[in-house]
Amino acid sequence: MVEVLVIIDMQKNFKASRCKRTTQNIIRLIKEFKKKKNNILIVEYSGENATRWDIVKAIGSYNHRIFVNKNEDDGAKDIQLELCRNGYCEISDISFILCGVNFGACVLDTAVGLRKRFPNCKVNVVEEACNDDNNPESDYWKQDKKYMVKNSINVC
Repeated sequence: MVEVLVIIDMQKNFKASRCKRTTQNIIRLIKEFKKKKNNILIVEYSGENATRWDIVKAIGSYNHRIFVNKNEDDGAKDIQLELCRNGYCEISDISFILCGVNFGACVLDTAVGLRKRFPNCKVNVVEEACNDDNNPESDYWKQDKKYMVKNSINVC
C-alpha cells in the first residue's frame, strides 16, 4: 500500500495555521513519513502566501515531496493530477493521511473528494495535526467523523 501524507493549506496568512501545537504535530508526521520514505504532498491554495517556513524546512530537499496548487477547497482533483504526473496514475491501493487547515473546509472537502476520485483508497485525518478558526461547535466538526483518527480536535 502506498501511503501519502497530505499537508493542506498551512499557509502563513491562514489564522488557523498559526497554532504551534498543530504545526509541531505536522512536523512529527513529516519526520515519520521521511523515515519510511513515503510521499509528502504540500497542498497550497493558489494566490495565498506560501506554506509556513518551519514546515517547509522540516521537509527540506526530501526526494518524495510534491507541491500541489489548488483553486478551491477540495484539492482532490489537483492531488490526482500531481500524483499522475509523478508516476502514480494506476495505483488503487493508496492511503491518504490528511492534516492542516481549515478542518471544516479544505481538509474535510479534500477528504471527501479523495474518496470519490480514489474509491479504493483509505482516507484518515489526523486531528492533532489539524486546526480550524471556525467555531468547534459548528456542523463542520460533527460531519464525517468516519475520516477521523481520534474523536477530539486540537483547536488553538
